[in-house]
Parts: sequence; structure tokens; C-alpha cells
Amino acid sequence: MAAGGIAVVAALGLAVPAVAEPLSGTYTATIGDGATMTQTWVFTPCGADCTSLDIGGGAPAKEMRLQGNTWSWTQTSDGVPCTTTIDAASLAGMTGCGGMTFPVRLSR
Repeated sequence: MAAGGIAVVAALGLAVPAVAEPLSGTYTATIGDGATMTQTWVFTPCGADCTSLDIGGGAPAKEMRLQGNTWSWTQTSDGVPCTTTIDAASLAGMTGCGGMTFPVRLSR
């Protein structure tokens, strides 16, 4: 009976969905295909399912929210939507404004 109880507890433990770790710390962002550029992106947790992205250069921080398995930020400035999305598992996504979007990949 004890062995059966342990098996049930183990199965329940495996059934709990994984919670994505918040993006935190300094990453190198490689932006583009073919000809790429790199930037240093710094993430600081700002609450539950929230991380603040600082890309430096005097740009305001972007408050990204975890939606499912994707970190996302969107803002419209002068009628032009800008978006950054990062998959929490692969650390790959897209960034850009208007019709110009570029792939981005984060690495430590």
C-alpha cells in the first residue's frame, strides 16, 4: 500500500505544470538573420509574470509580461506598434516596429 501511495504522489508531482523562470540577469541579444547585430539586454523581475527589459542607450525599460510560455511587450508610439516577444523555453523570439520585425535570440 505504501508503494502505491508513493507512486500516486510521484505521478501527481509529475503532473504539476512547470512554471517558467522569470527572465533575470544579463543576456546577449543577437538580432537579425544573416547580417546580425548584438546588444546587451538586462532583465529585472518586476512581480509575478513580469520582467523589466533594459536595452541601454537611454531607452526606457520595457515591462514584459509572461503570457503562456512567451514573454511579451507591445507599445504603440505615434501610431506605430512595436513588439518584442521571447519564448521562455528557447529564448528565441521577434522584435521590431511596424512592418519591420527581426528574429532575436538570447544567450548568457
